[in-house]
Amino acid sequence: MMKEINQQAEKLMNVAHIENASFYISGEIVENKDDGDESKASTQIDDSEHADVFTDYLQKAANYYSLKKTLLYVEKPRPFYEFYVCSNVSYYKSRILGDREDESLVVISDATPKRLEEESRYIVITGTGGMGKSMFLTHLFLSSVKEYVTTGVLPILSVLRAYDSKTQDMVDFIFKAVNAFDAKISRQDIVRKLENKEISIMLDGLDELASSLREKFNSDLNAFIKAYPGNRIAITSRPTEIFLSYPRFSLFELDPLTKKQALQLIEKLHFWNENAKKRFITALDSHLYETHWNFASNPLLLTIMLRTYTTFGEVPAKMHVFYAKAYDTMACLHDATKESYKRPFQTKLAPGDFAKLFSEFCARTYAKEMIDFTEKEFNFYMDKVIRRASLIDESMKKLTPQDFISDITNNLCIMYKEGEKIYFIHRSFQEYFAAYHFAFYYYDKDLKTLGEFFENMKISKTDETFDMLYDMVSERIELCIFLPYLEDLMNHCDKFDGEKAYWEFLEKQYKTLYHNEGETGYCYYNEVRSFLYKSILKLKKLGHMEKIDDLEWPESISDFYRESWVALYHDSGDIDSDGNIIYKADYVTEDEIPYDYTDENEYPDTVGYTYFIDIKDIREEPERYKEIKAFIEDSEFPLRQEYDSVRKYYNELKLRAQLASAPKNSVELFSD
Repeated sequence: MMKEINQQAEKLMNVAHIENASFYISGEIVENKDDGDESKASTQIDDSEHADVFTDYLQKAANYYSLKKTLLYVEKPRPFYEFYVCSNVSYYKSRILGDREDESLVVISDATPKRLEEESRYIVITGTGGMGKSMFLTHLFLSSVKEYVTTGVLPILSVLRAYDSKTQDMVDFIFKAVNAFDAKISRQDIVRKLENKEISIMLDGLDELASSLREKFNSDLNAFIKAYPGNRIAITSRPTEIFLSYPRFSLFELDPLTKKQALQLIEKLHFWNENAKKRFITALDSHLYETHWNFASNPLLLTIMLRTYTTFGEVPAKMHVFYAKAYDTMACLHDATKESYKRPFQTKLAPGDFAKLFSEFCARTYAKEMIDFTEKEFNFYMDKVIRRASLIDESMKKLTPQDFISDITNNLCIMYKEGEKIYFIHRSFQEYFAAYHFAFYYYDKDLKTLGEFFENMKISKTDETFDMLYDMVSERIELCIFLPYLEDLMNHCDKFDGEKAYWEFLEKQYKTLYHNEGETGYCYYNEVRSFLYKSILKLKKLGHMEKIDDLEWPESISDFYRESWVALYHDSGDIDSDGNIIYKADYVTEDEIPYDYTDENEYPDTVGYTYFIDIKDIREEPERYKEIKAFIEDSEFPLRQEYDSVRKYYNELKLRAQLASAPKNSVELFSD
């Protein structure tokens, strides 16, 4: 197959004209020197009948992905590598050095498809909002296009929000992604590549997949891997517990920008005020990177930092204040060539009034888990907001959803239109405005219902909405959301006498405790089941779970179900400094050992265990698990300490609520 591809490649003379990038589809490298105009990002295609069937697809897809819109370049896309800086990726891997086992952090800079494949063919790349996960996949895709002539590996990039109930299976999904660029390619062409292990699938935004579709997607993905093993799969996502469903995948993390990378990114950006950019670079280098690391190490937030610093001469430390300043900056955008020119709003609303209405739109769509919209969908939700506002102010009746689309895409640049869809430049803006609406336009009596909404909503671990809401109105959140929640929890637990109340609490919040010993292929984390309870632990710093990993459990823990892990060693292809072969270890459970592994190797030794400690089992059979029960009930056990801390906080909240509702005597304020 590779010989055939190379013979075809010699006859190809196609060139992808992209500024600052070389595309090596056909064996010829051509550097483009044009000005990055979208109309000039064209391709020349050899129509030879012997040309590879995927040539047109590769050129069209490369042209499409090599031009990007960003926060600074919303009106006109710019060449990707003109502003992209590749973040490092890292992961922990275990290996054998001679007779020594080592688990080390591997950091990969300037990542390439080949370099990642050396570590694993199946990878999940995680990163918080704004870290550049989509950009990183674009980089891998464009790099794969350049390497196609030598590897024959076909790259396919798609967003997982396009995975819907009509999707038949994974082959159907990737076939549609390819067909979008070249309708001549058949499903059989894709299957042939899959059977030859010559496809690299890049799926963006696992966390953006509708929660109702996750089970279907996981099932389809597992069936796909079994049917077509050996192809490469890279998936991006915000950190989330759903990775439990991906045991075959290696977990990579997209690292924060180093100071050098942050400075490099700002240097590359085309900014309307070069003097202001230079001042920001100086400040970033001297102190801002260290004092505002959470912002400066995040590509999206770093870009916003540049804009807010240019406008206000400072960068706020609080996330919600940061976004408020960013909005103020965007609401007063200057034309790139005329510093004194202020663009008029199509809605003719003052920035504060616009934020009020737009925040309701964001809250409504956030509640529906919608992060992109057709124009019809946008109009539907915005019309609801306008009609509601018109009940209070009749002048609002003159507004139209089209006015908002114009302002939000052309003036504020918080959203952008691409094809038939309208997207947030980044979903963190939706989160900020939703939090803003909940904080300042919800009455106290409605906040308990809002708390129930967050409790029942399947939210990503790194969703910032609730945290920003808490920072905006922390006292109201504690009294109107945390207190009712804890009251329900504690009243329920107190229906049980003595120690039983503590065990009821454990079963409601944790159900199963995990304990890892030795080397394990996957580390099960003890996750809190309730979103609100988890938020209380985090925001009030009441959690003690991190201590549980250091505990030495009684030997009777072996009475519980456990997974046994073994190490499968293979030659990594590397040699250490003493000339010894370095063997790489893949950790799998005993039932995952390949059926033919023991044909050539001895049965592997057990190297670790994962214990599943079921709280319900202990409650139902206390005599059988007497030793473990006493261990968990001990006052020094981390979850016992957590339970006591939460109870104390609950009692403090009750007292604060009583004081807040007590009649006030204004004379006391002025008395001695």
